[in-house]
Parts: sequence; C-alpha cells; structure tokens
Amino acid sequence: MKKISSTSNLKKMIEIYTPTYRVLLMNGIKIDPFNIEPNISVGELVDEHPEWEYIYEQLNRIKQKLDSKTENIDYVRENIISPGKVNIAGFTDFLWNDRFVEEINNFCKENDIEVNQMFLPKYQKKGLQQYISLCNNIDELPDILIGKGFSTLMSQNFIDKFIKPGYFDHPIDIEVKKLWEEKGIKDEKDRYHVLGVQQEIIIQNLNIDTNIDVPKRWSDLMKPEYYNSVTQTGKPQRDHFGFILMFYLYDNYGENGIRKYANSVKNKSHFSVMVKDIVSNQQKATPFNVAHGFTSLFFRNNPNVRVLNLEEGNPVSAIFCLIKKNASKDAVKLVKHLFSDKMAQIFSSTADVITANPNFKDDKSLNIRWIGWDKIMNAKLPYLKDELSELAYEIYDKKENNIKNKIVSL
Repeated sequence: MKKISSTSNLKKMIEIYTPTYRVLLMNGIKIDPFNIEPNISVGELVDEHPEWEYIYEQLNRIKQKLDSKTENIDYVRENIISPGKVNIAGFTDFLWNDRFVEEINNFCKENDIEVNQMFLPKYQKKGLQQYISLCNNIDELPDILIGKGFSTLMSQNFIDKFIKPGYFDHPIDIEVKKLWEEKGIKDEKDRYHVLGVQQEIIIQNLNIDTNIDVPKRWSDLMKPEYYNSVTQTGKPQRDHFGFILMFYLYDNYGENGIRKYANSVKNKSHFSVMVKDIVSNQQKATPFNVAHGFTSLFFRNNPNVRVLNLEEGNPVSAIFCLIKKNASKDAVKLVKHLFSDKMAQIFSSTADVITANPNFKDDKSLNIRWIGWDKIMNAKLPYLKDELSELAYEIYDKKENNIKNKIVSL
C-alpha cells in the first residue's frame, strides 16, 4: 500500500478519504475543502507543523482503514446497475434493513417487477459511499436511491452533481401526513421524498438524584448548571459528536451554543453502552441522555426511565428516497410502495420512526423540528460535521485532557 507522504495530492486525499479534513482541523490546520488548488500537496500544509509526524500517522491510519473497508468498490461498480431491471440501492439502518429488503423483494415478486437491489451490511457500506462520491455520470447511479440522516446523498458534492441539475426531480403522486407540510419536511421541489423521520430525544435516568432542573428546552442543556450531566450518543473515539443535534444548535445558537453544550457532556457512548449504564445504574451514568429515538424501545415499561417532552420539539433526521427523472413506471410503482402501510409498520415497529403514511397512527408526540431543505442545500456537508465537532471537542478535550488518545473514528 502506497503511504501518504508530503508529495500526496491534498485535493484527492480530501475527496477520497474525507476524514483527512477532520485530522487537519483537530491539529489547527484550516482550509476550505471546496476550494483546494488542484496541485497542492499534503506536505505544503503539514511538513512545517510541530506535530507533523503525528498527523501523517493519523492520515495513513485513515487510508489503511478505509482502503480495507472499500475493497468491495469494484463489486459495487459491477453490480449496482442491471440493465432491464429496476435498480435500487442505498443506506439502511440495521434495525429495519432485513425486513425492508424482504418487503421490497416480496412486492416486486408479486407485481412481476424485475429488481436489482444493493443494500450492503454496515461494514461494507463504505464501498457504496465511495462509489457514489466518485461517480460523475447519472447513468451509473441506480433508478432509486435510499438514504438516511445528513450523509452521502445530502453531501455538497452529490447535490452539486446530481440534485441541482435536476436528475432526481420527480413528483410522486402520493398522500403524506399533514405534518410533512406543516414542518416543511415535504420537499416542494420533489427531489427528496421523505418516508419517515427519526427523532433525537432526551432520556432522563430517574435512578440518579440531582438538584438540576429537568430540561424543558434543548437550550437548557447549554446552561452551566448542566456541566457533566449529559451522555451523548456516539463513539468514544473522535467522531461527529452527535451531528443531528449539533446542526440544530448551530442553526439556532451559533458556535457558542456548540461549546456550551459540549461543556455539559460527560460521556460519549454507543447507544448500547448508554442503555447498559442506565439499566445497571453504573457510576458513570448521567441523569440526561441524548439519543436516537429508537433507544427508547429498549426501556419499555422501565419505571426508572422517562423520555422528556420538550417545548420546542425534537430535532429529526430523515429516511428518504430519490428517484430519477426518467425512471420507469415499475420504479415509480416501487417508490409508491415505500410509503405503504406495510413499510410504515416496519419503520415504526423496528426503529420508532414517524412515518409519512397518513393512515398510520403514531403512538408518540409529533412535536418535532426539521432543519429545512434550503439549509441542507447550503450546509457544505459532510465537512460541516467535522467543523462543528471540533468546536465541541475544544471543550470536551480540555475536560478529558486526552486529545492524543482521541483517535479519529471512521
């Protein structure tokens, strides 16, 4: 494997190995990832840095790990398009992937639709992400793409190449919840078709006695009295520090809001660790826990856990689909089925998703907040995730005093 050196091309590194940007940021090297001179080398930014050896060590670690995770890019390239079939691919959640794919296959079989689907396991999805990131030809993308969260299919790169030129402008004649229009979830330009939304929630751990008031608004978590009272869902390594919440805090309170919130975060834990810490009443557990909505499913009938109902509503991310402008009738038929009662049941029962289906009653509060399509179109993803995370880590690292042990997560 060829290692990254001072002569490596910086622009290519950032485009192919996006965590490169995070490594540079965490070492105080700030650049505009969308305006990099085509011939600038990594060494021009790194070689004079006092921690240059550490930076190269991190960059090569990223390259080695991502290369191992994207070995299947040739498989993706060869199999993502099957002529004469409805091609569908994208990113699912481990909670609903199996039932979702099974329902697609069953529907297509019942309706004599020839389908070619590609939904890779989590450990293989990097190959699909890289394929989409490097793709420049709309004909090399499938008829239907499935996405979730503020990720690959909402990146500035993808938006500029495929969304703004109108390749996925395709109205779908289907009824959705009134909530979709009330909250702006429905994309009026008919590009992103939102199947459901996933809430961020605050789970209160009633096992812990605390003098801190129960938060009534998300902004309460920015107050000094909440210092070290919050566990944030995420990886213990240096990851995106809970981007869904970061996005909303930044939109409403700017950089200061991010730093103030980070001051309240004691732990960053995978949701399974958070659940275990709360249930077993671990010493490191905190009274308030910011988590994805599905986490509440693991606390059914637990009297010591309460999901808070906040005044201004919970931030949400979307599960959505894109369909090509020139898609076949069979592709449209399949997309409409993604909004069906069967799919709504799958999303809701497995991952506590609020679905678009107006016939499907939700057993949860519909007090939610959507960031808005205009903001997404101009958010400069995925690099905004790194920028906001580093604002948070400015505070979090000082508390932990272990910045060198915070290995960049992939």
